[in-house]
Amino acid sequence: MLHAHETVPRHWVFGSAAITANRLLACGLLSFLLVLPVHADTLGRQLATQAALDALFSMPQVQPDGSERVQPPQGFGGDGANEGDLIQYLAASKRLGADLNAYRHLGTPLHHAIRGGLHDTARWLLKNGANPQLRVKGEDVQGGYPGPDAWGVAVNFSAWELLDEMRRLPVYKAMSADDQARAVWPYALDAADKTAMLLSKRIALPSYSTLPELADALLLHSLCTGQPRLAQALLGQPNAPAQPAVVRQLRPPCVMVMAAGQSVGVTWPSANWKAIEKRLQWPVLPFLATQAQTPSQVAQWLAAGLRKPWNEPVVAAQYVWGSMEAAQPATLALLRAMPPASLQAALRDPALMARWLKLAADWPLTDLRWALEQVDAGQLRENLASVMQQWTYAEVTKPNAKDGKDRLARWALLTDHLAAPLPAVPSEGFLYWVPIELWSRWFAMGFVVDDAQWASWLAWSDPAPFEQAWPVIAKHWPTIAQRALEWLVAPLSVGTAQDPQTKRLSYGSGTYYNDESFLRKAKFLQAQHVQAPQPRWLAGAYIVRNMQTGVVFALAQNWVRMPTAAQQAQVARTPLNCKVRPSAALRRSLASGGQIKLAGDGNYEGDFVQPIARPGEEACAWMVSRRSSGGRQVFDQESFSEGVRRMSPCTDASASAALWNEAQGRWLPVADVPAGSLVPIRIKAVRDVFFASAEVNDVGCGLSSGSVHKLRFAPGGALQLELLVPGNPVFEALALQCDFRALSACLSIRTTSVHPSDAVSLPAFVDSAWSKEREAFLAAMDRLDRSALNQTRADGLFAGWLDEALQRTSASTSLTLPEKRQRIAWVFAQRAPRPAFAPETLDALVPWLPTEDWGPVLSALRCTNRYALTRVAEQAQAKNLTALHRRIQAALGTSCNAGKPG
Repeated sequence: MLHAHETVPRHWVFGSAAITANRLLACGLLSFLLVLPVHADTLGRQLATQAALDALFSMPQVQPDGSERVQPPQGFGGDGANEGDLIQYLAASKRLGADLNAYRHLGTPLHHAIRGGLHDTARWLLKNGANPQLRVKGEDVQGGYPGPDAWGVAVNFSAWELLDEMRRLPVYKAMSADDQARAVWPYALDAADKTAMLLSKRIALPSYSTLPELADALLLHSLCTGQPRLAQALLGQPNAPAQPAVVRQLRPPCVMVMAAGQSVGVTWPSANWKAIEKRLQWPVLPFLATQAQTPSQVAQWLAAGLRKPWNEPVVAAQYVWGSMEAAQPATLALLRAMPPASLQAALRDPALMARWLKLAADWPLTDLRWALEQVDAGQLRENLASVMQQWTYAEVTKPNAKDGKDRLARWALLTDHLAAPLPAVPSEGFLYWVPIELWSRWFAMGFVVDDAQWASWLAWSDPAPFEQAWPVIAKHWPTIAQRALEWLVAPLSVGTAQDPQTKRLSYGSGTYYNDESFLRKAKFLQAQHVQAPQPRWLAGAYIVRNMQTGVVFALAQNWVRMPTAAQQAQVARTPLNCKVRPSAALRRSLASGGQIKLAGDGNYEGDFVQPIARPGEEACAWMVSRRSSGGRQVFDQESFSEGVRRMSPCTDASASAALWNEAQGRWLPVADVPAGSLVPIRIKAVRDVFFASAEVNDVGCGLSSGSVHKLRFAPGGALQLELLVPGNPVFEALALQCDFRALSACLSIRTTSVHPSDAVSLPAFVDSAWSKEREAFLAAMDRLDRSALNQTRADGLFAGWLDEALQRTSASTSLTLPEKRQRIAWVFAQRAPRPAFAPETLDALVPWLPTEDWGPVLSALRCTNRYALTRVAEQAQAKNLTALHRRIQAALGTSCNAGKPG
């Protein structure tokens, strides 16, 4: 049934005279065609494309791993369909104008058919207009090569018959040798069987004259995967260098190849390898070593007559690197076969030594002892920081290793190999990595832990290791022991402190407080007669009706003091000492297409407006801010070859802001804007105004504490929000009064504005500041006074006002349909700003606005708010507005990437 404003077409568009009504019905498109005029044939092609893609991706072989199940289009079986059914459906879709080169899930139907093993479908697509040279998107490979075309996809998924068939296509036959090499070899470097197959098919090799980087990568791949024939073919080219630089570099020879997940082909040494060695003028053992599996295999390789690199420093280092990539039993056999002097010389390289010790840390204790003996004690001392870090990465030496005794034995072996005096290396990590049983030996050799590390460890460590370590601390670090209680109490405290670590750990610094842990450690230190700290004030966060046991204990010992009632009421919210006068220039700037143009480069979108008092100025300045919420963010990470992986990382809330400079008529960026909402505060004893930033709840990822800031204005007018830290009087006054993790409640901050100095949403600010101008605009729209409307646009017209005009026109009972359309056309013609198309606006337009008038809405929302369009389509379908529903569906089926459907 046609809607009142829909027109009956004079001609039917079937796409092809050969398409029958039955087949159209099978495709679910006949009802659409019966309500479309001739000029809508483009929409028919888009719908046909969408249906073809839906059919393809409803096949289980093609559906990417992790993606949502695609419902098959009407008339297609999906799970129950076979490849023949799919081809028949694609053929019908093609006759209706479907684009067989449309992209979805980063590839075309041809790419996905090859990936899913639907090779008959791929053949049909190639014969019916599919372009095999289009590339997969977002699938760049190592070396800077773009995503593969259909030939590269065939290599990637080992579709060798298809590869041969495509090779006979004119587009590939016309390729130069270099272009052929680029099309296939980069996409085979992830597995030895692929490169071996390409070699057997005599695919053109990359030339050292024109593709030296690809030739080098393939040569390294051949050496590291045991393919002498491939290496010989590359080196046999007349333009191959006498000694390729890639084999002579002082680095792990095969680490990039192995990292790519190679299917390594183990090959016995043969005359081929001797010939390659002679041609390379470089030993091949470092490359072959990575493939070794067993000690007996190593023995055979070493006896095969290949050149031993023991007396060549660069090759010897390569050999050690390569040996460490082999299977562990083979690694030890390879390395023990090396003369000790040569091995020890190679291990003088700091990076190699650190990697050596990380690997050796997991070896049996006897082999570990031998490995440590190969390392020069002086070199170990000079590189102790990196060695310690690598050592703790090993499975059996990390802090949470399963076998504590074994872990201690391994750290003891490392300690045995250290020589005094130990250098003044960065101590970060030592207190967490090195077993406490060995601390005395390290400290006796001169190892130093700085005060910041000690203070943090004493405050945050669990009670058991704290008590275990105390005798060592008291003996070797008596000055640390004397300050331990002061540091422990610091997170509860506010007030003057001389010790820099006490200031750093004081309340508000982000230190985590655990009452049960604090109480046990505090009582332990009291029993050790540790000197009590000078009492400071208890932070307001801990002054509650039922105080925690540890807090009560600290008060009873006079380690902290209860602040007075006056101290707990020093801070109050304050009105700004400026007059609210939004200017005409501010209006024009805010109305410029929803974009705030910053001084210099770039635009800025704001969500909230807030008045700011500037020193010496009567009128308020205006700060526009934009805030993004933190918390658990869910998104899909898509890969053509690996499917869709759902990610849910934690992200921090963030904010940015710009300040309007009336004198200069421009926006200036604001530096260091906190994530929480800002409220002006004043301390009763201080005249200046400061800003408190409320706490931020990163949903599912924790709560970020609030903060306090001072406003600093640069001579040019720019604003910086300077974070105040423990020790600052303003910070301390607020900390005595409020819990920084609940500043909203303490300062009576609400989600809606209740204070004149609060930030308000940009639309609310606009409607309040220019309420008379808004009413005048709407009245001008009612009478379609184009002169007045154009003047409003010149003075500053806002997207929200345009939305309101659309809703008001839609609700009018006095205007005729043509009159409504005239007013809507004026609104739609606006580009800066254009309507925001709020849900209420779209709801108002659906019942009456003719289908042919929806183009500007689709253009505005198709790539920015597809959810809103989907909602409109559902309403149109519910109201039997078939043409509108189909048009929106076609728009949704059109890709926002380069205009490709899909």
